[in-house]
Amino acid sequence: MSLLHTMLVALLSAAPVASDEVLPQLSVRGEAALKVPADQASLRILVRAEADTVAEAMRSAGTRINKITSFLDGLEIEPGKERRTGGYSLEPIWSQRPRNSAEDWRPTVLGHRLEHRILIETTRLELVGELLAKSAKHGADEVNLDGFGLSKAARAQQRSTLLQEAVRRARREALVVSASSAVGLAGIKTIDIESDNARPQVMARGRMMMSAEADFGAPTIEAGEVEVRAAVRIVYKLEPLPE
Repeated sequence: MSLLHTMLVALLSAAPVASDEVLPQLSVRGEAALKVPADQASLRILVRAEADTVAEAMRSAGTRINKITSFLDGLEIEPGKERRTGGYSLEPIWSQRPRNSAEDWRPTVLGHRLEHRILIETTRLELVGELLAKSAKHGADEVNLDGFGLSKAARAQQRSTLLQEAVRRARREALVVSASSAVGLAGIKTIDIESDNARPQVMARGRMMMSAEADFGAPTIEAGEVEVRAAVRIVYKLEPLPE
């Protein structure tokens, strides 16, 4: 091996290897928020029944559930799309231990209690007042307005705008910090989109418990606005400013 070849091998072995790991980095976060009109309402309709036997409780609740589903069908609130079963429970009603009872006292089943819940999510906000006012007439024991939010379609429409603004804010912050530190941005190493909230912020809640004999007009419902957010975290590689 020649002396020149030996020297070249030694120089290459000693030369530093360019790597992102040895470059200084800057991590910044950008967030954007936007208020938009709510376009979706969430409601719960509850039917309860108590009877001596399971069959009687199911028959009592079933009759009223059929009336409610017919009412919802008339409003074209489709099962599987805008409504679904939100829960179903059936439990015995036990006797309570009396005071000064005998040691061999045992509870007995006095009857059975059933509860059936129907969940509704609809973008037809004009139906909310009618659902609240008329569900009891068709057999509901309780109607809950859980709140207003944004549908998936509405959130998707806002997502691009929010992400673009979040990236601009993150870069603006990175430029301020790097300029103050006398370094430059050499490029992006990583960029992560923070996960969205599962549900948008609830803007209103309400509950109505009424008898089937209640007679009043549909209440005025104002959905208001919902605040939606998007955030990104960007890691920039830094480099010295040219002299």
